[in-house]
Amino acid sequence: MNLDNFDQQIDPKIVDRGYNYFFDDHVDGPESIDTGVWMARVYGSYVYNVQIHTEPENSREIRGWQCDCPYDFGPICKHVVAALYAMIDQEKSEPDSADEKRETKPKNRIQEIFKKSNEEDLQNFILASVKSVDGFRNRFLAHFADRIEDQQDPILKYRAIIRNYGRAAEGPYGFIDHESDHTLTARLRELNQKAEELLDDGHFNECLGICQPLVEETAVFIQNMHDSSGSAGGVIPSAFDTIGRLADGASSEIEQRLFEWCMQEFPLEKYHDFDLDYHFLELMPQLVSSNEQEEQFFNFLDHQIEAVKSSSYFEYRVTRLIKVKVRYLQQQARHEEVLQLLEANKEMTDFREMLANRSLKQGDYETAIKLCHKGIALAKEKNHRGTVSRWREKLLQIAKQENDMAEMRKWAEILFFSSFSKRQWYQSLKSTYSGADWSEKCEEIIERLREEDRQGYQSNTTSTLAQIFVEEQYTDRLLKLVQQHAADISFVDANQLGSK
Repeated sequence: MNLDNFDQQIDPKIVDRGYNYFFDDHVDGPESIDTGVWMARVYGSYVYNVQIHTEPENSREIRGWQCDCPYDFGPICKHVVAALYAMIDQEKSEPDSADEKRETKPKNRIQEIFKKSNEEDLQNFILASVKSVDGFRNRFLAHFADRIEDQQDPILKYRAIIRNYGRAAEGPYGFIDHESDHTLTARLRELNQKAEELLDDGHFNECLGICQPLVEETAVFIQNMHDSSGSAGGVIPSAFDTIGRLADGASSEIEQRLFEWCMQEFPLEKYHDFDLDYHFLELMPQLVSSNEQEEQFFNFLDHQIEAVKSSSYFEYRVTRLIKVKVRYLQQQARHEEVLQLLEANKEMTDFREMLANRSLKQGDYETAIKLCHKGIALAKEKNHRGTVSRWREKLLQIAKQENDMAEMRKWAEILFFSSFSKRQWYQSLKSTYSGADWSEKCEEIIERLREEDRQGYQSNTTSTLAQIFVEEQYTDRLLKLVQQHAADISFVDANQLGSK
């Protein structure tokens, strides 16, 4: 495809829409950012970034393109088409000399209108647009909200704006569909960008006035919207990033407000379904600046731990809360308190593993091994097979560190026979044997697999045997296996067999 005929290879409707964007001056650029790479910004319901890739030696030959819009109904969108037309226009208007370039610089139609219009004309146009253009009123109020001098609390002011965005995006049954989801997310991102600019300019209260309701209201929106791409959910981490920057340079009064806000918001159910509550836990330690706040922080965590013990997935939730306290104490270099906390909670896998890793770091292999064996026993009691494997892998790791060949073979073999995915452990076991010894061990493994298959212990034995025959280049055995299972040879799939 090239600039001379690209419009003949694209859906005419897309060509027409793209050309209208270009004709109406909705394209900034394109600008060359690297050899054969051009960047443009196209202004639609949101600002879209378009990247055009051309041949390095011939900028008219198009190799590819990208646009961050959600269009997925064809290979090219109207924004890319608009950028391509802008490239042609730019090429036509490009002068041969610097003097000619200054004289023939393309006009900016928007700036031209501004120069020829008085203040009253522009105000009348804005007032008319506020009344007639969907969403314009909210965007206008949001952009200039810091200039409204009615002494209204910034949080209340921006919460009203954000809720209006949500209402405008809702369908007849209150659901926010794919198309509206993208528009709403774009508006929310604009607000977060505004909050960052306010923060850079030192307007901390106004910045916080955007970020807090942005988190609170977006958490409500995503309960009832399409958001398959997760873009709306991404607004919340972005807002927390801004809040984190704000907390670094804010007054103790704002830090205290944020601290109380975290304690108030974290328990609310709207944050739990998507693990959004974790952002509050990440922020809170940053806000602790006194012994009194630390006591409040620890009491808050302890209260939350008790509250979730009766809920589903309680161990995951409790572990997450205790980890916040552990990280806080580690940041304070309070190692004895960290150790006490780990010991008090070593019945939970993550903290037992932290203790085992600590013992390994100190060269105390005996203690680490005991912790692993107890971890296996606890996991078996709870029927947590994945955790059992996790501890066995840790024991294999320790055996490798100690260069204990017998233990390495033991745990690699146990993992091979107990895991569904066997190739990794087969390779680990094989690496501990020499050629002749391995041949004998390999035959032992094959016989054991066949015995387990006869007794119905293994459901994937045929596939495992096929993997071994491929690995060891036992072609005759592989062919015989295929003949024995001619009715279903799905185990021959290359994704299962792999290659040597």
